[in-house]
Amino acid sequence: MQEIGLVKSNQDFSMAITNNVTRLLDARRISYTAYELPAEKHGALETAHLLDVEPASVFKTIVVTRAKPRKPLLVLVPGHSNVD
Repeated sequence: MQEIGLVKSNQDFSMAITNNVTRLLDARRISYTAYELPAEKHGALETAHLLDVEPASVFKTIVVTRAKPRKPLLVLVPGHSNVD
C-alpha cells in the first residue's frame, strides 16, 4: 500500500488534520502520514528541509487557468519544479 505524507500548517497542533484531501484518502483507504509544521508559510523546498526529505518527494498544489477554455485546473507539481 502506498503511503502519502501530508503537511498541515496550523498553530493548534492538538487538532487532527481533516480536510478534503484526508477525507478522500480515508474514503479510498489510502494510508498516509500527516505532518504538522509551524503556521508560517513554507515553500516546498523549506518543507522538504524541515521534514528531512528530498524536495522531489514534496508536492506543491497550484491553481492555474488554461487559455481555452478558460477553466481553472488544480495542478500538483514536484517541490523542486516550476510551472511555466
